[in-house]
Amino acid sequence: MSPELRRYLELERAMLALDEVRDPRADTLRDAMDPLWFDLSDEEQGWLNSRQEVPLHRPRCITLVVGREFYVEPMTAEFRAAPGGPIKGWYSAA
Repeated sequence: MSPELRRYLELERAMLALDEVRDPRADTLRDAMDPLWFDLSDEEQGWLNSRQEVPLHRPRCITLVVGREFYVEPMTAEFRAAPGGPIKGWYSAA
């Protein structure tokens, strides 16, 4: 992927994000992308033109099915009694 195509796609993603929330700056960004479009090779322009629009719906949650090997046994904390008096040398441990 050429640096020009990478930059174009990054701007396109930003433009689509603005479009999604109906931000009028999406059109400004779209117009500003024109010179970058003309810097792309014929092959890159052809690839971009051949894409089909696919509606993407952002999932609100994702469900994954995993086996029992995914889970680990919980670790138990070792019980330690709190010291009854001042801790000697505490400043060297900090």
